[in-house]
Amino acid sequence: MTSQITTPLFFSKSLPEELQKLILPYTNHIKVRSEPDFYGTSKILSDKLNLKYTPRSFSSWSHGAPITRLKFSEQVIWNNNWVKHRLVSNSRIKLFLESKGIDKVRAIGSPIIYVDGNQVIRKENSVLIMLAHSLSYATFDRSFQQAIEFSKKLVGEGKYVCFCVHSDCFAENKITSELDKHNIDWFVGSSVSDVNSLRRMRNIFEYFEVVGSDALGSHFLYSQLFGSKFFFMKPYFEYKAEFFKNDPNWASKQEAFTHTLMEYSEAVVKARHPKYFEGYHNALCNKEMAERECGISEKLEPDEVAELLGWNTKDQIICSLPYYGSKLASKIKAKITRT
Repeated sequence: MTSQITTPLFFSKSLPEELQKLILPYTNHIKVRSEPDFYGTSKILSDKLNLKYTPRSFSSWSHGAPITRLKFSEQVIWNNNWVKHRLVSNSRIKLFLESKGIDKVRAIGSPIIYVDGNQVIRKENSVLIMLAHSLSYATFDRSFQQAIEFSKKLVGEGKYVCFCVHSDCFAENKITSELDKHNIDWFVGSSVSDVNSLRRMRNIFEYFEVVGSDALGSHFLYSQLFGSKFFFMKPYFEYKAEFFKNDPNWASKQEAFTHTLMEYSEAVVKARHPKYFEGYHNALCNKEMAERECGISEKLEPDEVAELLGWNTKDQIICSLPYYGSKLASKIKAKITRT
């Protein structure tokens, strides 16, 4: 795996030094070859195995763990681009996919459970805010004013408040400029192509006492997995179909999208998790639920995961043949077309 860009992690000028140390090492963006490369998963595994380079993976490995009602396989997988195995977080998801006729499914836990801890000391009276974020193919036109006013109220109560900003939101420069105006700290959390993303997020969730958000997402589980209390903020953010009009999957999978949007709506989430809507002072941590959904009991040894990903010499050769064969065919076709 070859690094393409190495830059310092971006954060507000007033971010405390102790927090700066937690979100380092710096961002290290790489060319993502397959899903196991997302957020640095394969790099974490290759480091554990003391490999000089990170092999290409030929299995898919889902991040997070859907805690919504599963009805469509697209809630977990969006394509069939894997050769060996479909790796998922827990047995519940495995059984669901198998019921949909999908084979070669293995439950091995979420990628983040393979990140080692750094003995982070949790900061009392600290609050991390994680808002619904934009994506490269979905932009949410929204106001941050209510979240900022809520944060200022917490600061007035003696809390340290900081925002975790997604890399796509940082690129838009909307929320960070607003936070700077109000002297509220922030940092960029994760990016699909940053190999240090998962390491950073584990550190952060072990540092902050409470995490608040206006939307359901992987942070709901990850924060509680590492001991943070969680609560949903007001107003809750409602995803709308028009936000995803540029999503390449939308046209062919509208029924699955519609179901997913409903599952992430305030009405459904509040009906399933009512206690998380009782405000900051009643934030709670259900570590048992997080461990179950993230598949702690399904965790394997690093060498076992490497085998499932196809990192052995035989699989690297056999599974690479179709990939490089198609690239060669494309080059030959392009050359013929030019002549």
